[in-house]
Amino acid sequence: MPLALLVLGPAVLLLGIFLLWRLPVAFAAVCVGAAALTDLTGLGREGFQLGVTLYPTDLACAALIGAATVVSLRARSLPDKLCWPAVILLGLGVLNFARGVVIFGIKAPGNGARDLIDLVLPAVAVSVMCADRRVGVDRLTTCLSFASLVLAAVAVARWTGIIALPAEIGEDFREVPRALSSDAAIIIGQTLIAVLGLQWTRGIRLKGVIFAVMLAGLVFALQHRSVWLATLAGIVWLAVRSPRLEQKEWLKLSSIVLLAGFIATLLPLASPRVFEGAARVVHANVKEIGQDDSTWSWRVQGYSEAIERVLSESPVAAVLGPPSGQDLSDRASFASIHIHDRYVSVLAYYGVTGLIFLTAWLISLGTRIGAMAPAGSRDRVARSEKVTLEAILVSAVVFFVPYSGGQLEGSLLGLIWLAALNRQTVRATRQWSMQDSNRLRTAGEAVSAA
Repeated sequence: MPLALLVLGPAVLLLGIFLLWRLPVAFAAVCVGAAALTDLTGLGREGFQLGVTLYPTDLACAALIGAATVVSLRARSLPDKLCWPAVILLGLGVLNFARGVVIFGIKAPGNGARDLIDLVLPAVAVSVMCADRRVGVDRLTTCLSFASLVLAAVAVARWTGIIALPAEIGEDFREVPRALSSDAAIIIGQTLIAVLGLQWTRGIRLKGVIFAVMLAGLVFALQHRSVWLATLAGIVWLAVRSPRLEQKEWLKLSSIVLLAGFIATLLPLASPRVFEGAARVVHANVKEIGQDDSTWSWRVQGYSEAIERVLSESPVAAVLGPPSGQDLSDRASFASIHIHDRYVSVLAYYGVTGLIFLTAWLISLGTRIGAMAPAGSRDRVARSEKVTLEAILVSAVVFFVPYSGGQLEGSLLGLIWLAALNRQTVRATRQWSMQDSNRLRTAGEAVSAA
């Protein structure tokens, strides 16, 4: 075995370098996807011992850095419109990691820094690598749909026993165990929002509606209440903010809604077990929230402890956060260290500065999306696409309250940034073309008059 590793190791490394140089974007995308699959299946969960412990997500981060560097070297410059709050937030994570290495060595800071870097690095790298690519809402929806189909296949395989459920799920109050993590479930929920938005933009299509129903059923069956809420928030935003449909599209939508209502009315009569099972799922999840020992109560207790701790530390810790990897296990609860909230987590580990730039990052995304179709714009497609991206962003903002997100969510936020930039570029190109046409027409009229 050691001999095989000595032979295959350099060969795999050389192949990776070759692919990284020739196809940097595709190579990085495959690495991020492979890391997500290993996380789903549990492969590589123990890490790889290469002097330090490396995990699949670490290798994906290295691929993202390498691919972004290759693209920048080829272009001999960085993109003009980087999301600078995200870049600064990533720099703050690297700074706290470096501070922790000096004090604690590399292991503990590495474990502490992954949480933020796994989210922000993909967003920054994607915006660097794909700045010159046409990333529209339709292409974004296609990518999300493909990812959701893979995730759905894994969920179904676990429910049917083809793939074993993760060991950490254990016994809980749910009749049907969770087959996917929250980070995977929110991607499916955001795909649902994107598919619905595309229906609003391109017109109601039966296959799109069927796909949306399947996604909605899968989100429900996965039983992540926070994903339910985040997805619902995005759908409500989409419904309220979207432009009005044309009359024929309204007729299609009304017919589909009436048919769905008719089926939902007959479902309890045709299949009582399915209806009763769905009712039990809702009842069990709602009942758990009201218990004194609910997961939400546990999280809120951790939030309070983490905020109090960081604000009572030294001024440097309050402003920049403590050095990454600082061991707090002897004087803090588990819930206040492994914080299930992106906002509180950033405040606890990166101080007030981190929270400011996290907020600035999300606001800059919203501002960039808003510029796709300014107020009063008559471009219905641009307005619909803008609302679709806003709805996905709203779902992410809500999702960050109970969870932190990972590489998939960070990649999606980077693609949203590029999709918004692409629409602005198209709009600007059309304006320039119209101005050039007007100038030519005016010049022609002047020549004719002369």
